[in-house]
Amino acid sequence: PRVVCFGGDGDPTPSSAPCVLDLATWRWSAPLASGDERVGRRPQWRRTHAAAAVGEEVWMIGGATSSSFLNDIWVLDIAEEGQERWSLADDDPAAGPRFARRASHSATLVGSDRLILFGGYNGHQLSDLWSISIGGSRRDR
Repeated sequence: PRVVCFGGDGDPTPSSAPCVLDLATWRWSAPLASGDERVGRRPQWRRTHAAAAVGEEVWMIGGATSSSFLNDIWVLDIAEEGQERWSLADDDPAAGPRFARRASHSATLVGSDRLILFGGYNGHQLSDLWSISIGGSRRDR
């Protein structure tokens, strides 16, 4: 089992690299996860995002940078040590409407195929509820 951390506020500068704690050895690593080849990048640094473990993946949703709120969904595949990679999960317009940009929200895995996204803040307190399909990243309000 592993614990994965990403983003947050740090000193001296914030990092956009994931950190992984192996619970068997109690050793930290900072894998250089490859970016999504389709979009040519990795997720940007952020804080107050939501994340949920889905099998051998970590789904990261929204959050805030130092200048804006986000509404993207990134997936970090951690199945194979040394082969970690990011993919952008929500780049299909056919997946349904996109939820508002937000931070300080929650994401909860329900069963093995659905994330429930609730609330947050984007200058206004949010109280909406979204269902995100794991397989096809379908979004429903």
